Amino acid sequence: FANKGIPVTLVDKSPEALETRIGGIRAAYEANVAKGKLSEDKLGARMRCITTATSLDDPACSTADLYVEAVFERLELKKAIFKELDAIAKPGALLCTNTSTLDIDKIASATSRPQDVCGTHFFSPANIMPLLENVRGSASSGETLATVMAMGKKLGKKAVLAGNCFGFIGNRMIEGYCRESYFR
Repeated sequence: FANKGIPVTLVDKSPEALETRIGGIRAAYEANVAKGKLSEDKLGARMRCITTATSLDDPACSTADLYVEAVFERLELKKAIFKELDAIAKPGALLCTNTSTLDIDKIASATSRPQDVCGTHFFSPANIMPLLENVRGSASSGETLATVMAMGKKLGKKAVLAGNCFGFIGNRMIEGYCRESYFR
């Protein structure tokens, strides 16, 4: 997001974790500066787009138009976060999960607004990999899906729309390849 000048707030309960993440982002940008792929001015502009918070109660969190949750692949943890997001997000804000395999409908069930919930699976490392799987939940609205598809385009991603099934598209294909490789 910051690469395209879009303000972003990273949220983590641990100030140390936030410091580590900001350091990693800065180091990646600095490596691009060293390679001549990025100017110092752009590095500074991108870093100024990023703020941090240690709680969703931070005022910056309640005014966002779009949230992308990116915690571990634990359904109950994601549902707890979506319940919190549902309580603080303004009406119409999109609640997106970066899950790579979990059921979007189960995550959306933790909210009172399943029409605003969808998957946004950024392939790792997200700053390099171009693929973005936008995952439709059974209640995801057309507006929600159109918005995340447009977001993907704005971010310079190859955005595809996937149905809500285990592994979506990419990981579903990889699972088959891996399964076959074990028996050869």
